[in-house]
Amino acid sequence: KLMILAPNKLFIDYISAVLPDLGVNKIKQTTYIEFMSKCLGKKMKLISPNSKLMALINGNEKSNMIQWVSSYKGSLEFKEVIDHYLKEIEFNLAPSEDFIIEKSRLIRGGRLKKLFIQEFQYLPIYKRLDKIKNILANDLRLKKSLILSKINSKYDDALEKLLFSSRPDSEKRKEKVVHFMDSKEKRISSVEKESKVAIKNYMASFVKKDIFTLYKELMTSPQLLQKYSSTLSEKECRALSKYCQRNFDKKALELEDFAPLFYMKAKLEGIEEQYKMKSIFIDEAQDYSYFQFAALKAGFETELFTIVGDLAQGIHSYRGLKSWEPLVKEIFPNANYQTLQK
Repeated sequence: KLMILAPNKLFIDYISAVLPDLGVNKIKQTTYIEFMSKCLGKKMKLISPNSKLMALINGNEKSNMIQWVSSYKGSLEFKEVIDHYLKEIEFNLAPSEDFIIEKSRLIRGGRLKKLFIQEFQYLPIYKRLDKIKNILANDLRLKKSLILSKINSKYDDALEKLLFSSRPDSEKRKEKVVHFMDSKEKRISSVEKESKVAIKNYMASFVKKDIFTLYKELMTSPQLLQKYSSTLSEKECRALSKYCQRNFDKKALELEDFAPLFYMKAKLEGIEEQYKMKSIFIDEAQDYSYFQFAALKAGFETELFTIVGDLAQGIHSYRGLKSWEPLVKEIFPNANYQTLQK
């Protein structure tokens, strides 16, 4: 459960030879791109970070836009946009309707909503729906027999009164007896029939879109970007969505898209156990963005990070750290921070 995120394969080859000599084994060694590609679980065409770097060095007409978009996608302001987006997804998925079986309310919608929003907030949003589904199943199993018992008692009492009434035997009484018997069978049959599909029907209204679809919907819509952002202007939202639309048309992602996608996966679906690490070591950290660190922390659910780097050696400074202060104060407030001068 310890992972080293290295800047490249050459670095990994070097430390792979050194670590056993230090008595350290079974450490996962990988690059950020390789880890994200596996964890997100989808084959994606990645626009080379080096091609973007060359565009910036050469200073072509798109360089200003590339620099701005890359910097924005790696910022904590963009993380706020994703947080607001996820909050609305959570609100829209929260149950509100009563769970009813054949005229009988089993669970109030208000209780289910409270469970979803408050009691299960420690879980990823989609996993809360699974929890709600289990609660419905358990409640149905417990209360179905009570519902059937009430129906039986109701009609049995009515039949008993009818059969032992003082009225003489007549065709009219026979018709009523048959009617009661038929009604009883219909209601019991209705309960049995509804019970088989009640949970499926109730859960059908909750549509779980995958993170790539949701991310694309957000990033290609100027209206959504403006809705969730407190810093972007209308012009900037249009420019950002247009830039992203071109990449999606090519079915390609940038390295800067990994952080929001990983963050959304953590908050919506949860990170699979095989990819969860307890302790993470990151070298050449100056080329990471603030959002990358925030996303990794959220996904791994740990603060055991060892982060080393030198701001003066930043290669991808257009998207990387400008200062250690936001990292230490906002993302890892409990961190021990040391500056080495020699």
